[in-house]
Amino acid sequence: MATSTLAFGVLRLSRSALALGFVALVAACGGGGSSGFSAGVAIPNTGFAASDSGSGAGTGIAAKPSTGLSVAPASKAASTTAASNAAIVALLRTADMPQEASPVRKRTPGALGSLAYVTLGGLNAEKKSLVARKTRPIATASEAIPTQVGLGRNIDATATETATSQMLVWNDSPTKSRIAAIHFATPDAKGVRLGVRITSLPLGTMLRFYVTGSATMIEVSAQQVLASIQRNLDAGETGDAARTYWSPDLGGAEITLEIEVPAGTDPALVQLAIPRLTHMFVQADALSATGTLGNAAACTLDVSCTHAYDNESKSVARMTFVKGGDGYACTGTLLNDKASSGTPYFLSAYHCISTQAEASSLTTDWFFHSSQCGNGVLSDGARTVYGGATLLLANADTDTSFMSLAGTPPPGAVYAAWMATPPPIGNDAFGLHHPLADLQKYSTGKVTDYFSCIEHATDGSCTFASAAPSTARFIEVMLGQGPVQPGSSGSALFATSNGTSVVVGQLFGGAASCTNAIAVYGRFDVAYNAGLSQWLNAPAHPRIPIYRFFNTDTSTHFYTGSATERDSVRTTMPKYNYEGIAFYAYPDGGTGATALERFYNSKTDAHFYTISADEAQSVKANSPAFNYEGKGWYANVGASTGATAMYRFFNTRTGTHFYTTSAAERDSVLLNSPAYNYEGIAYYAWTTL
Repeated sequence: MATSTLAFGVLRLSRSALALGFVALVAACGGGGSSGFSAGVAIPNTGFAASDSGSGAGTGIAAKPSTGLSVAPASKAASTTAASNAAIVALLRTADMPQEASPVRKRTPGALGSLAYVTLGGLNAEKKSLVARKTRPIATASEAIPTQVGLGRNIDATATETATSQMLVWNDSPTKSRIAAIHFATPDAKGVRLGVRITSLPLGTMLRFYVTGSATMIEVSAQQVLASIQRNLDAGETGDAARTYWSPDLGGAEITLEIEVPAGTDPALVQLAIPRLTHMFVQADALSATGTLGNAAACTLDVSCTHAYDNESKSVARMTFVKGGDGYACTGTLLNDKASSGTPYFLSAYHCISTQAEASSLTTDWFFHSSQCGNGVLSDGARTVYGGATLLLANADTDTSFMSLAGTPPPGAVYAAWMATPPPIGNDAFGLHHPLADLQKYSTGKVTDYFSCIEHATDGSCTFASAAPSTARFIEVMLGQGPVQPGSSGSALFATSNGTSVVVGQLFGGAASCTNAIAVYGRFDVAYNAGLSQWLNAPAHPRIPIYRFFNTDTSTHFYTGSATERDSVRTTMPKYNYEGIAFYAYPDGGTGATALERFYNSKTDAHFYTISADEAQSVKANSPAFNYEGKGWYANVGASTGATAMYRFFNTRTGTHFYTTSAAERDSVLLNSPAYNYEGIAYYAWTTL
């Protein structure tokens, strides 16, 4: 296409509209003519400006310029050799690959004593109207994406720390810990996510989320919560957004937050508030999504009705996340790297997730497809991964959001192949996506053109126009079958290179006609050369997670780099509360890293770790209660690019040491734990693989 028209008319769009997500997708499944529109269809001005005549200027949007390219500090060395542009192979995550422990734990219903209750009133008429618009199948109207799946609602009863503290009734547990809980209900919700604003959580604290009568719960440690907040702060987030932890959505109109502090810990040290929740009006929990599936247009194509994309389908996940307190959904794709390290790199769109706070709220649903062709019933194999993500790169110019998931994709997930060169015009292409947060669908088509955004100096808007592959930032695809809709946004465009399906872009927007619709994708190769290469082309020196436990008997911490040891402790030693991944390190000295020596103190029933050879030798020579257990993991003695300081404390009450890479947790200990003497930086480790 040589002009700036997109089948149904001129697309004239503010570049900042891309950044803010004001991109519309139009579903007109019964339309006639080349545009796919029925006569007289009204197109609301939601940022995707189109004329129905096939020519003429759109209205555009005047707003501030796009933020452009923002790259997080590199955790791995950048390398951009010519060979890096070649296609790579996909990687299958097998059961014997490293897996993070699931946060889903068994729960005994009715085990807690006193419980506080907060019940919100029903939605007002205006909000009910929004819900009705968002949940109906879209056939003749444009909608902004990412698609909205939840409404933010204020909670007066727990809006402040003081109000929340007054509601918490602390009960003694059989292990002498203290437990309190608050039950939240919002009528007619399909799910609830709590926005828990954290000021302080003492060491060893556990947060649990569950629904009434459930035999399971989601358990999150204070360490994991503070690590999420630290990611936000490190990325420059401020205010409530930086210090808010968003609970999982467990389905239904209610959720309970339970807080447990260790024996001997003053519950007053728990300082948090729950000023807001997200009232989900689309079922977003993969374990109970039964009532509102099937929202996508009738002409979308069920991926379960073909075996052509069985492998690629396993790399695609439905995304749900919180943006400004509201719930949204998009689509993302798991990517392999050159080293096939298993690092869970995840690709989506900038207008879906553009801030670390949004990335921290991310939940991904895997194998989210129908159990049989066209039946609309969720497969029993669907799996949900919690924990958010680290936002590594946010590029508005190609509408790219690139993350590393904090949770581990389930066994069977595929790390998709990619190619950092543009696909030729006429190349067959396909997409896999979750329109309107529905079960996975597929679209097929051909690459027809390359687009650039021509900016208008007067109002900051731009017009898409044909451009040479050397300068264009977007790919145009004519979809012959299967439309895209809100929620499809961010999904990967796959093309074929030497018989291999490779990712070459991610969905920006398009026209969701049943036939001959147009979709526009941000170019993967441009984003790769602008920054993705520093992760995807990194050398093969994968790090390992170091897992952390809290011993409820001794109030001490245990760290291990062995998943086998982690699982053994969880299974056979109930006095140890699992607190998640504490940091990352190397399994050997191949990278030039230095070994940490591990000791067990038979008097304190606690472990000691040191990177100092002199300190290790002194312990061996002078402390017979310390049994040497060998080398634990490998880290850096001094500061290095991408590494994070490991802060060390000595607990004068227990005679043991505590270690953390989280400045937020360090500051909490300094403020609330006078028995802990700060000893400075012990060594340097990493917060990502």
